[in-house]
Amino acid sequence: MTKTKKDKQKTKTDKSKGASGTKGTQRFKGASMARTPRNSDLHNLMLYRKLLFDPCNAELVEPPYMGLESGYIVRTRDIISPYVTGTSLVSGNYDFFLQWSPGNLSGVSSTTNLGIFTGGCGVGGTFTNVAGAQGHTGSAAIAQQNFINASGTPVFSYRVVACCVTFVPTGPTLSRQGLVSMVTTPSFVIANITTPFGANTIESMCPHVVNVGAERHEIVWIPGSKDQEFGILDANVLEPGYASIAVALSGIDSSANGIGTVVSPNGRFEITTIWQWMPRSQTNGLLQSMEPPSKYNLNDVLSGVKDLGKAVYTGARMYSQATSRLRSAGLLEM
Repeated sequence: MTKTKKDKQKTKTDKSKGASGTKGTQRFKGASMARTPRNSDLHNLMLYRKLLFDPCNAELVEPPYMGLESGYIVRTRDIISPYVTGTSLVSGNYDFFLQWSPGNLSGVSSTTNLGIFTGGCGVGGTFTNVAGAQGHTGSAAIAQQNFINASGTPVFSYRVVACCVTFVPTGPTLSRQGLVSMVTTPSFVIANITTPFGANTIESMCPHVVNVGAERHEIVWIPGSKDQEFGILDANVLEPGYASIAVALSGIDSSANGIGTVVSPNGRFEITTIWQWMPRSQTNGLLQSMEPPSKYNLNDVLSGVKDLGKAVYTGARMYSQATSRLRSAGLLEM
């Protein structure tokens, strides 16, 4: 029997009916109970990428880390200058070193702590763990001793969200000398500071070595495997899974004080760190707040940066000023 035009139209309409018999309904059973995609996840991912590469200025946001924990987010900034002490010291060229591993904080002094270690010596000399012979001045209570592990601190546990280290040369432009070497690594660069080491040792490990020049030198920290976890301060435990930044100044122009007992480089270090911390209470072991994890993770953040090395060593200040240029150059996918 030949179907009329009306019959064909009816058949076509019937095929478009869903399982419930409602025209045009294309719904799987139980679909109404499915998790609604959070459009804010992608937005937060992009905000965190900005924060990771511009810790100094970007908006503070939750990191796309693993787990359900959450906490307060705070930005700290410390300005310090390393020094070397001695007798009859004169202005000239010296070597200096800074290692910043914010996840490896402990309660001991800066000269024996891998969280923040600074050293100074003559050109070609070695940095050694000699009490009082080297250290840093500036922020008397650096961030780690300010609120993270100070006596009576309200902090029970913490993790690092973002960080950058900047060396700012301050000497007369025409007399600036020396090299600046920088590296960011998923572990610490110097694991045993009781063994003397020289600036040339650091230079050999640094992919970024430049003349001091007139520019600020900045490097961005990239989280390590342990940095995604909330850690509890323990002065007797050092974790190689916490990421670090190391900076070596080789033959940098430096100035001695009036009596020749202290020499510091003509410049300063600026350390900006974003912390997420959980408060101390009578129930320290209990989860005090719970947040659903992001559908994206740290790999999604980093995989969108085509030239990660260039983005890291471009520095936070340059990244802040040139994000659009990085995108147009193909360094950022979004």
